[in-house]
Amino acid sequence: MFNILRISVFIAVMSLVTYSAQAQNVNSADDLLIAGQKAITIEQDYPKAISLLRRANFLSPGYTDVKILLGRAYQFNNQQDSARYFFLQARLKDPSNLDLLNYLVGLEYGAGKIAESISYLDSALVYHPQSESLLLKKASMLYDNKDYSDAQLVIDDLLAINSKNEKALRLNSQLNLVTASNKVSLYYNYSSFDKLFEPWHSTSVGYQKTTKIGSFGGHITYVNRSNGMSGLQYEFESYPKISKTVYGNFAVALSSGDPVFPEITARGALYKAVKSYEFEGGLRYVGTPSEKFMIYNAGISKYVSNFLLNFKAYFMDFEGASGQGYQFSSRYYYSENPGNVFIIGAGTGVAPDLTNRSLGISNVANLSGRRLFSEYRRVIKDSNTLSLLASIGHDEYTKTKSANQVTIGLGFQRKF
Repeated sequence: MFNILRISVFIAVMSLVTYSAQAQNVNSADDLLIAGQKAITIEQDYPKAISLLRRANFLSPGYTDVKILLGRAYQFNNQQDSARYFFLQARLKDPSNLDLLNYLVGLEYGAGKIAESISYLDSALVYHPQSESLLLKKASMLYDNKDYSDAQLVIDDLLAINSKNEKALRLNSQLNLVTASNKVSLYYNYSSFDKLFEPWHSTSVGYQKTTKIGSFGGHITYVNRSNGMSGLQYEFESYPKISKTVYGNFAVALSSGDPVFPEITARGALYKAVKSYEFEGGLRYVGTPSEKFMIYNAGISKYVSNFLLNFKAYFMDFEGASGQGYQFSSRYYYSENPGNVFIIGAGTGVAPDLTNRSLGISNVANLSGRRLFSEYRRVIKDSNTLSLLASIGHDEYTKTKSANQVTIGLGFQRKF
């Protein structure tokens, strides 16, 4: 009898120990953390995740991963104050945790607290100063907040770390439209021909004013041709910022009435950034003494390492006929300063605004040509940019007359 009792007690004790161990294992902080992660990512049952993770936090109050995941559960459940509380509790334990700092940035940015978001980004950059994602995020927030000068400084730091960062290059292009409040420019082109014409000369001066909604400016171009014809063209141009990823280009140009430029040219285009791509669509109206016609264009650009590749197509509609033109160009950013650029490209067909058409031909509608062009830009002491331009092409000037043309040019821009 005594042996039976002893065996029964032994079995009961072992059962209790086994059950206790199993219960402790099921309810351990690690198991609850895994269950909470599953409830968030797979089941998307955020109240359940909160319940599980609160138990885990009670069992292991110093477990940072539990606090972070609990903050995420509250954030997904739209309980932002509770999310902030647990994120900050975790930050006391692990101030350099990159995921945690990113969650805090997203939490405050989603609440419209830009200053707090940037403050957390600055904290993260103390521990991760070379992080391209953090620098890009900070520059983007500053850009959204219209702090363009500060955003430019951050982008400059990022491009110094990696001059091939495609998103940084794209944001830098957008910043170039809005950073410098004033810009003046001066260009001179000289063109020579193997027949038909003596050399031509073209001089252009311009001014651009930048505001928070975009840039606006104008150009005056004077052309002198060997046959005694000369003329002036007056152009007003704008680059309005429509949204973070969309901007426009609108312009109208009038001539002095001489048969060097079209009487009127008006154009409009929209540009849309999608990841590392930029899409373009636009149209142009050209009015000459003999013809009035429309040109439609579409284009796509793509950042690839230090290169910006661009393809444009032009489609012309005039008096029941049509024409096409195509252009491919590549911009190479050859140093850490994104203003230092080398451009090379080729074009064929009708394209009135290509480099070797810059002198203006009033009757371009029926004409075609082939061309190669290039430009070298160098920034000097941050505010000055020098440009060297060159192109070579074969162009029709009437349906029965054509010539080879070589153009070289010099340019200067100053920002202030």
